[in-house]
Amino acid sequence: MSPTEPARFLLLNYMKLEAQQVPGVAELLSRPRPTDARFPRSLYKHEAGDRLLEFVGFQELSGLGELLADGFWRETEGLVRPRLAMDFRRQLHGLRDVVKPSASSVPGAERLQLSRGEIAPRALDEYHAWRRDTLFPHVRSLEPVEGFAAYHSVMSTEPGFLFLAGYSGPAEKFQETQKTPAWQELTGHAASRYILGAVATSHWTRV
Repeated sequence: MSPTEPARFLLLNYMKLEAQQVPGVAELLSRPRPTDARFPRSLYKHEAGDRLLEFVGFQELSGLGELLADGFWRETEGLVRPRLAMDFRRQLHGLRDVVKPSASSVPGAERLQLSRGEIAPRALDEYHAWRRDTLFPHVRSLEPVEGFAAYHSVMSTEPGFLFLAGYSGPAEKFQETQKTPAWQELTGHAASRYILGAVATSHWTRV
């Protein structure tokens, strides 16, 4: 996989733990692994300070089995799991759109906004056309957005779209772009026509 080629599939590895365990677990997860050249990784900490999120990139789904069976991966998992407050939560997502290209195949910005929502199945095609023609051009015009990719769930207990928006600086400043009338109109349109329930949004900092 090219370092700048976006991963066709992303494994999201969620970890919830006590805040005092975060530095030690982050250090373990940040150590180089023999599989990193083929399956690039990045690690983020949640804004609340008690969760870590590891992204792993794949070009083919066949790589998932190889990764999970790797001895170094299993050894690291064995060291991390006893420190977790809850067991690993894993999700797999497939790439749909690269809206603003980034410099890495997995999320690599200083900060990351993760947004997800479930789309009504009957409206899925209409939704994809709407966001391609209306939402994504607006996202490209937002200067604070350094990279933006849209994925969709392949295996997840939270089905639907996954937006990954990379940025730098305080989350509060980035969120100002989403308080404008134009953004509110776009998100209101999506909520009323396509999205089931609410959109879940969180902010993460690169470890």
